Amino acid sequence: MDGQCVVCGDRPVRSRFFNIRFEKCPICSSIYLDEESLVEFIQASLDNPGSFRGFPEHEGALEGVSTIRCRECNQMMVHENFTPGRMEICVHRCLDCRQILLYPVDLFLLNRVLQKEKMRIFQDALSGP
Repeated sequence: MDGQCVVCGDRPVRSRFFNIRFEKCPICSSIYLDEESLVEFIQASLDNPGSFRGFPEHEGALEGVSTIRCRECNQMMVHENFTPGRMEICVHRCLDCRQILLYPVDLFLLNRVLQKEKMRIFQDALSGP
């Protein structure tokens, strides 16, 4: 991935979360990754308690615009909402090159959903069959 952040114009830096590579903007904390990495990112966070250190911990983060061009191929990104539990999370996805943009507020919500899921799994394990 190359190019400027489509939210604030700064240059995202390469980062790692376990073995998952992505880019994170140092100014607005927007996250750039591909679809496969997003799935791996979610799985790694479920497998590793406390794994979201260093990611936004509050909702008071910048919310971007709804019309965004992919910084990889310059095509329009599709704005999609999904609702795990009662929280609505917005993802911008490029249909051509499969890149994903997550705003900090949506990463925060995803973090919250995953923490609740971890707690549910732990409680199910304690209650036994």
